[in-house]
Amino acid sequence: MRRNFFTFFWQDIRRNLLNYLVILVQIVLAAVVLCYALTLACNGWVATKKFENLNDRSSIYKLSADLEESEMDELSNSRAEARALYRLIQDMYASDSLECVTADDSMDFTFGKHRKEYAGLDKKLRVPSDRTVSVDMAVVSSNFFRFFGIKGKYDLRPEGKRQSLILGNDFRKYYRVGDVLHDSVDDEYVVKGFLPKGAYYVNPFEKNEPFYLDRYFITAVLPQRDDAMGSFITVMSTFVVEKKKNALHEMMSRESMKKLDFLYTENYTDEIRESVTDILNSVMTMASIAVIILIFCSVGLIANLLHFMESSMKEFAVNMLCGARRRDIILRLVAQVGSMTVIAGFVTLFVWQFSGLAVVTLLILVIYAFIALAYPVRQLKKIEIIEIIRRK
Repeated sequence: MRRNFFTFFWQDIRRNLLNYLVILVQIVLAAVVLCYALTLACNGWVATKKFENLNDRSSIYKLSADLEESEMDELSNSRAEARALYRLIQDMYASDSLECVTADDSMDFTFGKHRKEYAGLDKKLRVPSDRTVSVDMAVVSSNFFRFFGIKGKYDLRPEGKRQSLILGNDFRKYYRVGDVLHDSVDDEYVVKGFLPKGAYYVNPFEKNEPFYLDRYFITAVLPQRDDAMGSFITVMSTFVVEKKKNALHEMMSRESMKKLDFLYTENYTDEIRESVTDILNSVMTMASIAVIILIFCSVGLIANLLHFMESSMKEFAVNMLCGARRRDIILRLVAQVGSMTVIAGFVTLFVWQFSGLAVVTLLILVIYAFIALAYPVRQLKKIEIIEIIRRK
Protein backbone atom coordinates (compact mmCIF):
# COMPACT_ATOMS: atom_id res chain seq x y z
CA MET A 1 0.00 0.00 0.00
CA ARG A 2 2.80 2.38 0.90
CA ARG A 3 4.68 1.67 -2.33
CA ASN A 4 1.61 2.64 -4.33
CA PHE A 5 0.81 5.70 -2.22
CA PHE A 6 1.45 8.27 -4.97
CA THR A 7 -0.51 6.20 -7.48
CA PHE A 8 -3.53 6.18 -5.17
CA PHE A 9 -3.03 9.86 -4.36
CA TRP A 10 -3.04 10.88 -8.03
CA GLN A 11 -6.05 8.67 -8.80
CA ASP A 12 -7.99 10.11 -5.86
CA ILE A 13 -7.42 13.69 -7.11
CA ARG A 14 -8.25 12.87 -10.74
CA ARG A 15 -11.48 11.19 -9.66
CA ASN A 16 -12.73 14.41 -8.08
CA LEU A 17 -10.53 17.01 -9.78
CA LEU A 18 -13.06 19.86 -10.11
CA ASN A 19 -14.04 19.85 -6.41
CA TYR A 20 -10.38 19.54 -5.46
CA LEU A 21 -9.40 22.63 -7.51
CA VAL A 22 -12.34 24.72 -6.25
CA ILE A 23 -11.52 24.00 -2.61
CA LEU A 24 -7.79 24.52 -3.27
CA VAL A 25 -8.42 28.01 -4.70
CA GLN A 26 -10.56 28.90 -1.67
CA ILE A 27 -7.88 27.77 0.78
CA VAL A 28 -5.13 29.64 -1.09
CA LEU A 29 -7.22 32.82 -1.15
CA ALA A 30 -8.03 32.48 2.55
CA ALA A 31 -4.34 31.96 3.40
CA VAL A 32 -3.19 35.05 1.48
CA VAL A 33 -5.93 37.25 2.98
CA LEU A 34 -5.24 35.90 6.47
CA CYS A 35 -1.52 36.65 6.15
CA TYR A 36 -2.38 40.19 5.02
CA ALA A 37 -4.65 40.64 8.05
CA LEU A 38 -1.89 39.42 10.38
CA THR A 39 0.64 41.72 8.71
CA LEU A 40 -1.72 44.67 9.01
CA ALA A 41 -2.34 43.92 12.68
CA CYS A 42 1.35 43.52 13.53
CA ASN A 43 2.47 46.61 11.62
CA GLY A 44 -0.35 48.70 13.03
CA TRP A 45 0.50 47.67 16.57
CA VAL A 46 4.17 48.49 16.08
CA ALA A 47 3.41 51.80 14.37
CA THR A 48 1.27 53.22 17.17
CA LYS A 49 2.81 51.65 20.27
CA LYS A 50 5.67 54.15 20.54
CA PHE A 51 3.44 57.21 20.24
CA GLU A 52 0.72 55.82 22.47
CA ASN A 53 3.28 55.30 25.22
CA LEU A 54 4.59 58.83 24.79
CA ASN A 55 1.09 60.25 24.72
CA ASP A 56 0.39 58.81 28.17
CA ARG A 57 3.02 61.12 29.61
CA SER A 58 3.18 64.14 27.32
CA SER A 59 1.81 65.79 24.20
CA ILE A 60 3.14 65.24 20.70
CA TYR A 61 3.15 68.09 18.22
CA LYS A 62 4.18 68.91 14.71
CA LEU A 63 4.51 72.36 13.22
CA SER A 64 2.49 72.88 10.05
CA ALA A 65 1.85 75.58 7.47
CA ASP A 66 -0.69 76.05 4.68
CA LEU A 67 1.24 78.08 2.13
CA GLU A 68 0.27 78.68 -1.47
CA GLU A 69 2.80 78.45 -4.29
CA SER A 70 3.39 82.19 -4.39
CA GLU A 71 3.96 82.26 -0.62
CA MET A 72 6.44 79.39 -0.92
CA ASP A 73 8.35 81.38 -3.53
CA GLU A 74 8.47 84.37 -1.20
CA LEU A 75 9.68 82.17 1.64
CA SER A 76 12.49 80.68 -0.45
CA ASN A 77 13.72 84.19 -1.31
CA SER A 78 13.40 85.69 2.19
CA ARG A 79 16.68 85.80 4.09
CA ALA A 80 14.95 87.04 7.27
CA GLU A 81 12.52 84.11 7.36
CA ALA A 82 15.33 81.69 6.49
CA ARG A 83 17.33 82.82 9.52
CA ALA A 84 14.24 82.76 11.74
CA LEU A 85 13.57 79.14 10.72
CA TYR A 86 17.21 78.27 11.33
CA ARG A 87 17.05 79.89 14.79
CA LEU A 88 13.83 78.00 15.56
CA ILE A 89 15.50 74.67 14.79
CA GLN A 90 18.46 75.54 16.99
CA ASP A 91 16.22 76.61 19.87
CA MET A 92 14.01 73.52 19.60
CA TYR A 93 16.96 71.15 19.86
CA ALA A 94 18.63 73.15 22.61
CA SER A 95 15.52 73.29 24.80
CA ASP A 96 15.43 71.13 27.94
CA SER A 97 11.62 71.25 27.86
CA LEU A 98 11.30 69.63 24.42
CA GLU A 99 12.44 66.43 22.76
CA CYS A 100 12.64 66.95 19.01
CA VAL A 101 13.15 64.18 16.46
CA THR A 102 13.55 64.91 12.76
CA ALA A 103 12.80 62.28 10.09
CA ASP A 104 12.51 63.42 6.48
CA ASP A 105 12.30 60.46 4.09
CA SER A 106 11.52 62.48 0.96
CA MET A 107 15.11 63.00 -0.20
CA ASP A 108 17.21 61.23 -2.84
CA PHE A 109 20.95 60.59 -2.89
CA THR A 110 22.04 61.14 -6.51
CA PHE A 111 25.44 59.71 -7.38
CA GLY A 112 28.02 61.86 -9.11
CA LYS A 113 30.38 61.04 -11.97
CA HIS A 114 32.27 58.31 -10.10
CA ARG A 115 30.65 55.35 -11.84
CA LYS A 116 32.49 52.71 -9.82
CA GLU A 117 30.50 53.79 -6.75
CA TYR A 118 27.21 52.58 -8.21
CA ALA A 119 28.12 50.37 -11.20
CA GLY A 120 27.33 47.09 -9.41
CA LEU A 121 24.29 48.37 -7.52
CA ASP A 122 21.16 46.27 -7.99
CA LYS A 123 18.57 48.15 -10.06
CA LYS A 124 15.79 47.36 -7.57
CA LEU A 125 17.58 49.58 -5.04
CA ARG A 126 17.66 52.59 -7.34
CA VAL A 127 15.15 55.40 -7.74
CA PRO A 128 13.69 54.96 -11.26
CA SER A 129 15.31 57.44 -13.66
CA ASP A 130 16.71 57.44 -17.18
CA ARG A 131 19.37 60.09 -16.64
CA THR A 132 20.67 59.71 -13.09
CA VAL A 133 21.40 56.97 -10.58
CA SER A 134 19.80 57.71 -7.22
CA VAL A 135 18.70 55.89 -4.09
CA ASP A 136 16.18 56.89 -1.45
CA MET A 137 17.62 58.95 1.39
CA ALA A 138 16.30 59.97 4.80
CA VAL A 139 17.62 62.99 6.66
CA VAL A 140 17.38 62.52 10.44
CA SER A 141 18.44 64.07 13.72
CA SER A 142 21.14 62.52 15.89
CA ASN A 143 18.60 61.14 18.41
CA PHE A 144 16.53 59.44 15.69
CA PHE A 145 17.92 55.93 16.28
CA ARG A 146 17.51 56.05 20.06
CA PHE A 147 14.02 57.55 19.90
CA PHE A 148 12.68 54.87 17.56
CA GLY A 149 14.52 52.00 19.24
CA ILE A 150 16.79 51.04 16.32
CA LYS A 151 19.47 48.82 17.83
CA GLY A 152 23.12 49.70 17.36
CA LYS A 153 25.46 52.65 17.78
CA TYR A 154 25.43 55.16 14.93
CA ASP A 155 27.67 58.18 14.52
CA LEU A 156 26.30 60.85 12.17
CA ARG A 157 28.94 63.46 12.99
CA PRO A 158 30.80 64.78 9.91
CA GLU A 159 34.44 63.85 9.31
CA GLY A 160 35.87 67.17 8.26
CA LYS A 161 34.14 68.05 4.98
CA ARG A 162 32.73 64.55 4.62
CA GLN A 163 29.18 63.92 5.79
CA SER A 164 28.32 60.60 7.39
CA LEU A 165 26.06 57.91 5.93
CA ILE A 166 24.30 54.99 7.60
CA LEU A 167 23.09 52.52 4.98
CA GLY A 168 20.05 50.25 5.03
CA ASN A 169 20.62 46.51 5.33
CA ASP A 170 20.07 45.85 1.61
CA PHE A 171 23.30 47.74 0.79
CA ARG A 172 25.59 45.51 2.89
CA LYS A 173 26.88 43.48 -0.07
CA TYR A 174 27.67 46.60 -2.13
CA TYR A 175 29.54 48.81 0.34
CA ARG A 176 31.79 48.61 3.37
CA VAL A 177 32.36 50.85 6.38
CA GLY A 178 34.81 53.55 5.34
CA ASP A 179 33.77 53.72 1.68
CA VAL A 180 33.57 57.26 0.32
CA LEU A 181 30.68 58.18 -1.99
CA HIS A 182 30.21 61.34 -4.06
CA ASP A 183 26.88 62.98 -4.84
CA SER A 184 25.89 64.95 -7.93
CA VAL A 185 27.53 68.17 -6.66
CA ASP A 186 30.65 66.19 -5.72
CA ASP A 187 30.13 66.43 -1.95
CA GLU A 188 31.79 63.53 -0.16
CA TYR A 189 30.03 61.08 2.19
CA VAL A 190 31.68 58.37 4.26
CA VAL A 191 29.88 55.13 5.18
CA LYS A 192 29.79 54.83 8.99
CA GLY A 193 27.65 51.72 9.42
CA PHE A 194 24.61 49.66 8.43
CA LEU A 195 21.15 49.32 9.90
CA PRO A 196 19.88 45.90 11.05
CA LYS A 197 17.50 44.11 8.70
CA GLY A 198 13.94 45.36 9.07
CA ALA A 199 14.90 48.62 10.80
CA TYR A 200 12.02 51.11 10.70
CA TYR A 201 10.55 54.21 12.20
CA VAL A 202 6.88 55.04 12.63
CA ASN A 203 4.71 57.89 11.50
CA PRO A 204 1.07 56.94 12.07
CA PHE A 205 0.02 60.42 10.96
CA GLU A 206 1.00 59.58 7.38
CA LYS A 207 0.39 55.83 7.18
CA ASN A 208 -0.70 53.09 9.57
CA GLU A 209 2.39 50.92 9.32
CA PRO A 210 6.15 51.06 9.96
CA PHE A 211 8.36 52.90 7.47
CA TYR A 212 11.13 50.40 6.63
CA LEU A 213 14.63 51.69 5.94
CA ASP A 214 16.34 48.65 4.35
CA ARG A 215 16.71 50.50 1.01
CA TYR A 216 17.62 53.93 2.40
CA PHE A 217 20.74 55.99 2.88
CA ILE A 218 20.57 57.82 6.22
CA THR A 219 22.39 61.08 6.84
CA ALA A 220 22.28 63.84 9.44
CA VAL A 221 20.06 66.88 9.12
CA LEU A 222 22.30 69.92 8.67
CA PRO A 223 20.16 73.06 8.28
CA GLN A 224 21.89 76.00 6.68
CA ARG A 225 21.47 79.54 7.97
CA ASP A 226 20.32 80.97 4.63
CA ASP A 227 18.53 77.91 3.23
CA ALA A 228 14.89 78.77 3.85
CA MET A 229 13.39 75.76 2.07
CA GLY A 230 15.79 73.30 3.70
CA SER A 231 15.00 74.66 7.16
CA PHE A 232 11.28 74.75 6.38
CA ILE A 233 11.28 71.05 5.36
CA THR A 234 13.24 70.20 8.50
CA VAL A 235 10.68 71.95 10.70
CA MET A 236 7.80 70.20 8.90
CA SER A 237 9.51 66.81 9.43
CA THR A 238 10.15 67.15 13.16
CA PHE A 239 8.18 65.53 15.97
CA VAL A 240 8.06 67.66 19.11
CA VAL A 241 7.43 65.93 22.44
CA GLU A 242 6.74 68.32 25.29
CA LYS A 243 8.47 67.48 28.54
CA LYS A 244 7.02 70.65 30.05
CA LYS A 245 3.47 71.77 29.34
CA ASN A 246 3.10 74.71 26.89
CA ALA A 247 6.87 74.73 26.22
CA LEU A 248 6.39 74.78 22.45
CA HIS A 249 3.71 77.50 22.61
CA GLU A 250 5.97 79.68 24.73
CA MET A 251 8.82 79.25 22.24
CA MET A 252 6.62 80.13 19.26
CA SER A 253 5.26 83.25 21.00
CA ARG A 254 8.68 84.85 21.39
CA GLU A 255 9.32 88.14 19.63
CA SER A 256 12.08 86.53 17.56
CA MET A 257 9.51 84.16 16.02
CA LYS A 258 7.09 86.82 14.80
CA LYS A 259 8.34 86.39 11.24
CA LEU A 260 7.12 82.78 11.38
CA ASP A 261 3.48 83.57 12.07
CA PHE A 262 2.49 81.28 9.16
CA LEU A 263 3.43 78.28 11.33
CA TYR A 264 0.88 76.68 13.62
CA THR A 265 1.09 73.77 16.03
CA GLU A 266 -0.88 70.56 15.67
CA ASN A 267 -1.48 68.21 18.58
CA TYR A 268 -1.62 64.64 17.32
CA THR A 269 -3.41 63.04 20.27
CA ASP A 270 -6.66 62.67 18.34
CA GLU A 271 -4.85 61.56 15.18
CA ILE A 272 -3.12 58.75 17.10
CA ARG A 273 -6.46 57.51 18.43
CA GLU A 274 -8.02 57.69 14.97
CA SER A 275 -5.03 55.83 13.55
CA VAL A 276 -5.45 53.03 16.09
CA THR A 277 -9.18 52.83 15.31
CA ASP A 278 -8.51 52.68 11.56
CA ILE A 279 -5.99 49.89 12.08
CA LEU A 280 -8.38 47.85 14.21
CA ASN A 281 -11.21 48.29 11.71
CA SER A 282 -8.98 47.22 8.82
CA VAL A 283 -7.70 44.20 10.73
CA MET A 284 -11.19 43.11 11.74
CA THR A 285 -12.46 43.49 8.16
CA MET A 286 -9.65 41.47 6.59
CA ALA A 287 -9.68 38.84 9.35
CA SER A 288 -13.45 38.45 8.97
CA ILE A 289 -13.09 37.92 5.22
CA ALA A 290 -10.42 35.26 5.83
CA VAL A 291 -12.56 33.49 8.45
CA ILE A 292 -15.66 33.51 6.20
CA ILE A 293 -13.65 32.02 3.33
CA LEU A 294 -12.24 29.33 5.64
CA ILE A 295 -15.72 28.47 6.90
CA PHE A 296 -16.97 27.99 3.34
CA CYS A 297 -13.82 25.96 2.66
CA SER A 298 -14.55 23.75 5.66
CA VAL A 299 -18.09 22.97 4.53
CA GLY A 300 -16.97 22.13 1.01
CA LEU A 301 -13.88 20.23 2.13
CA ILE A 302 -15.68 18.04 4.66
CA ALA A 303 -18.53 17.33 2.21
CA ASN A 304 -15.97 16.45 -0.47
CA LEU A 305 -14.12 14.06 1.86
CA LEU A 306 -17.34 12.37 2.97
CA HIS A 307 -18.41 11.96 -0.67
CA PHE A 308 -15.01 10.53 -1.51
CA MET A 309 -15.28 8.06 1.38
CA GLU A 310 -18.79 6.97 0.42
CA SER A 311 -17.92 6.46 -3.25
CA SER A 312 -14.70 4.59 -2.41
CA MET A 313 -15.97 2.20 0.29
CA LYS A 314 -15.85 -0.85 -1.99
CA GLU A 315 -12.29 0.02 -2.98
CA PHE A 316 -11.33 0.49 0.67
CA ALA A 317 -12.75 -2.94 1.51
CA VAL A 318 -10.73 -4.60 -1.26
CA ASN A 319 -7.58 -2.77 -0.14
CA MET A 320 -8.07 -3.90 3.47
CA LEU A 321 -8.75 -7.50 2.41
CA CYS A 322 -5.46 -7.37 0.51
CA GLY A 323 -3.54 -6.23 3.61
CA ALA A 324 -4.03 -2.47 3.85
CA ARG A 325 -4.50 -1.10 7.34
CA ARG A 326 -7.05 1.46 8.41
CA ARG A 327 -4.35 4.11 8.82
CA ASP A 328 -3.34 3.57 5.17
CA ILE A 329 -6.89 4.48 4.15
CA ILE A 330 -6.83 7.50 6.48
CA LEU A 331 -3.54 8.54 4.90
CA ARG A 332 -5.31 8.91 1.55
CA LEU A 333 -7.64 11.50 3.12
CA VAL A 334 -4.75 13.25 4.84
CA ALA A 335 -2.83 13.39 1.55
CA GLN A 336 -5.57 15.34 -0.20
CA VAL A 337 -5.95 17.92 2.57
CA GLY A 338 -2.20 18.03 3.15
CA SER A 339 -1.47 18.75 -0.51
CA MET A 340 -3.90 21.69 -0.43
CA THR A 341 -2.24 23.03 2.71
CA VAL A 342 1.26 22.72 1.20
CA ILE A 343 0.23 24.49 -2.03
CA ALA A 344 -1.50 27.27 -0.07
CA GLY A 345 1.65 27.59 2.04
CA PHE A 346 3.92 27.96 -1.01
CA VAL A 347 1.63 30.60 -2.53
CA THR A 348 1.56 32.52 0.77
CA LEU A 349 5.36 32.48 0.99
CA PHE A 350 5.61 33.58 -2.66
CA VAL A 351 3.23 36.52 -2.15
CA TRP A 352 4.42 37.67 1.28
CA GLN A 353 7.97 36.27 1.17
CA PHE A 354 9.41 34.25 4.03
CA SER A 355 8.55 36.01 7.26
CA GLY A 356 7.41 35.26 10.78
CA LEU A 357 3.82 36.15 9.93
CA ALA A 358 3.85 33.88 6.87
CA VAL A 359 5.02 31.04 9.13
CA VAL A 360 2.21 31.83 11.58
CA THR A 361 -0.25 31.66 8.68
CA LEU A 362 1.10 28.23 7.74
CA LEU A 363 0.67 27.00 11.31
CA ILE A 364 -2.93 28.23 11.27
CA LEU A 365 -3.48 26.32 8.01
CA VAL A 366 -2.08 23.14 9.56
CA ILE A 367 -4.43 23.48 12.54
CA TYR A 368 -7.29 24.12 10.11
CA ALA A 369 -6.38 20.96 8.18
CA PHE A 370 -6.48 18.86 11.35
CA ILE A 371 -9.88 20.29 12.30
CA ALA A 372 -11.27 19.65 8.79
CA LEU A 373 -10.03 16.04 8.90
CA ALA A 374 -11.35 15.29 12.38
CA TYR A 375 -14.95 14.37 11.45
CA PRO A 376 -14.26 12.32 8.27
CA VAL A 377 -11.48 10.36 10.01
CA ARG A 378 -13.71 9.72 13.01
CA GLN A 379 -16.45 8.37 10.71
CA LEU A 380 -13.99 6.16 8.90
CA LYS A 381 -12.65 4.72 12.15
CA LYS A 382 -16.18 3.64 13.15
CA ILE A 383 -16.70 1.49 10.06
CA GLU A 384 -15.50 -2.14 10.15
CA ILE A 385 -14.52 -4.05 7.02
CA ILE A 386 -17.39 -6.53 7.43
CA GLU A 387 -19.83 -3.63 7.52
CA ILE A 388 -18.37 -2.22 4.32
CA ILE A 389 -18.85 -5.58 2.59
CA ARG A 390 -22.45 -5.86 3.80
CA ARG A 391 -23.30 -2.32 2.65
CA LYS A 392 -21.69 -2.73 -0.76
